This record gives sequence, C-alpha cells and structure tokens, in this order.
Amino acid sequence: MACRPGLSPGGRIFRLTGTSVLLVSSEPPEPAARPRPPSVGVAVARYGGARLALVALIAAGLVMVGVPLLVAALVALVAAVPLSQLLFAGLRRDLDVALATGGARRSAHRARLRAQLRGEQPPF
Repeated sequence: MACRPGLSPGGRIFRLTGTSVLLVSSEPPEPAARPRPPSVGVAVARYGGARLALVALIAAGLVMVGVPLLVAALVALVAAVPLSQLLFAGLRRDLDVALATGGARRSAHRARLRAQLRGEQPPF
C-alpha cells in the first residue's frame, strides 16, 4: 500500500503505510505543566532530614565496629559534609530553587511596597 496523506473529519492528518496508520494532530501540543517548586520549609526539612539520617547512619556504623559514641558522632559529622554534597545533589538543587523563588517573591513584594509608599502605582 502506498503512502497517501489525507485529512480526517477531526482535522487530523493521517498517513497509511502498509498496514499501519500514523495520526498526526494538527493542533499544537499542550505545554507540560511545570512542577511547582517546593516551599522553602519543605525543601529545608527534606535536605536537613537527609543529612541528619546520613550522620546517624555513619555514626551507627562506627559504633557497631567499636568506636565510642561521641567520637563516632564527631567523625560522622565531618564525613557527612562531603558525602551529602555527592549523595543529595537533587535535594540541594530543590533547596536552591526554593530559596531563589522565595527571594525573588520577597524582592517583588518589597518593590511593590516601596512604590506604594512613594505614591506610585506598583509594577505588576
């Protein structure tokens, strides 16, 4: 069967190729919904909780091999800093986005307030 383009009643373009049919929509695709960045509090809690869990895991491992608890906790704190940079890059990125979004929102709000205090129309 040859390729024959045509227009279906619904406004879709179709092509017949052998026994298969390829439908191509003439309407533009809908933009994908962007996921809303987490709030600053949620992002801080997730990243902080992950780092705290890493410290606890390292300290528990050291205590199991016979290291005193205080020494294990201090070593775990030091070891968790570079490990968290490697292991939790996605959570850190989410935290950076949340902080930047919050800062931009506060700056815009501050600019509107200052414009209102000067008697100008706030920029929207």
